[in-house]
Amino acid sequence: MRTNNDVEGWHHRLSYLARRGALPLYMLIKLLNDEAESVGLQVRLLSDGRLRRYARRTATTVNGRLCKLWQSYGAGKHLTVSLLRAASRLQLPNVMNVHTNE
Repeated sequence: MRTNNDVEGWHHRLSYLARRGALPLYMLIKLLNDEAESVGLQVRLLSDGRLRRYARRTATTVNGRLCKLWQSYGAGKHLTVSLLRAASRLQLPNVMNVHTNE
């Protein structure tokens, strides 16, 4: 994972369930306890490969290309500078093209 979007999504859902801070203390404690009890099930589903996360096609494509870059770097096919340049082009293609064309 390259971002904290999963955590942000969890926080947004929990904040919605807690009505943006308007939940009384004991109801909040119950909500947090229920959330904690579901962690074991989520871990089990993840380890069984039955729980998946949603990722946009563009993010999946970029992640795949980054993995290939790292593998080729690990195999000695790239210098550090070329790895960083290639990775920056994947992350910021429009910005990097402007700077390299000057």
